[in-house]
Amino acid sequence: MNKLESKSTIPVGIQVLYGIGVSYAILDQIFVQWVLYYYLPPSNSGLTPLISPIGITIALIVARFVDMIFDPIVGYASDHIRTPWGRRIPFVFIGAIPLVLCTIGFFYPLSFVPITVHLPLIGSLFFIFYSVVGAPYNAMISELSQTSDDRLNLSTWQSIFRLIYTAMAMILPGVLIAYFGKGDTEAGIRGMVMVLSTFALIGMFVTCFTVKETKYAAHRRDDAKIPFKVSIRYMIRNKNFLLYLGGFLFFFIGFNTLRTCINYYVEDIMGYGKAYITYASAALFITSGVFFYPINRLSRRVGYKKLVVLSLMMLSLLTVVVYNLGKAIPISAGIWIFGFMGIPISGLGFIFPPASAEPAYTFTK
Repeated sequence: MNKLESKSTIPVGIQVLYGIGVSYAILDQIFVQWVLYYYLPPSNSGLTPLISPIGITIALIVARFVDMIFDPIVGYASDHIRTPWGRRIPFVFIGAIPLVLCTIGFFYPLSFVPITVHLPLIGSLFFIFYSVVGAPYNAMISELSQTSDDRLNLSTWQSIFRLIYTAMAMILPGVLIAYFGKGDTEAGIRGMVMVLSTFALIGMFVTCFTVKETKYAAHRRDDAKIPFKVSIRYMIRNKNFLLYLGGFLFFFIGFNTLRTCINYYVEDIMGYGKAYITYASAALFITSGVFFYPINRLSRRVGYKKLVVLSLMMLSLLTVVVYNLGKAIPISAGIWIFGFMGIPISGLGFIFPPASAEPAYTFTK
């Protein structure tokens, strides 16, 4: 494996334009926080449940299974395609509109299609196009980078914008639902999804039309002539990759569970109103944003591994604390605890996953 130099070669403007394209994180947050809420709402939401808990579980399992199949296919295809615009940008461009339409489609179930068919179908399509956009977009970090600082800087800008977009998708819905709904929760949710999805589409297109992938990726043109079976075999035999994958798998299970349940947690367990969902979300993501720069600088000095382990330990401890809110820990401390959780999430959820994926130049059959 060739060692990369440390000095950055990519202009800050290009780094920013790349980061803007992670606006599909808005769609991810809509899925995580509002699909379950829409189909299986709490009793005081003003919505009617559309499906049973077991029904939504089966539907999402089906969708995730389809996602598991398509992820490596999309990755292999984007590695091997050659176009005048590069091999990653075309996937983001092609997948952006279908991804937005699928996100909106969650909230417009067809009357002539059973919910038990509509939800797994639209969920499967959502994850297919999420892979079409997300996998090549993240692969662009290695594609554009010529140095380790390039990777870290691109990852940090991506993380900054991911944080902004995720925070928008967690903080703005209450305002947008009230504005569009006028007392009708379903109409409010649909209006909110339309606005945020359109914003996400604009962000993806900004990157597609402003980042000249081929200009910076010329050194990558011949590094992906590996057969699909060989790529899979190499991945399975790569112990470090499997350990990396397993660690982040468990983190993202927990992180996505937190994002999914934050509405229910604040209202039902902590006993606060909907306004406190905004406060808890803001505390979490503002703290994450504040710690981006310190974690970026510290990563250069001590590397990723020590910070990942330290972050996982801190997040595990805070999860136990959250579990004991209202028991050993007073409810009034809840907002502060969500804020402290933003510190480890800053690195684990945003900076480390893409930045630590160093490209391999030599494969062994």
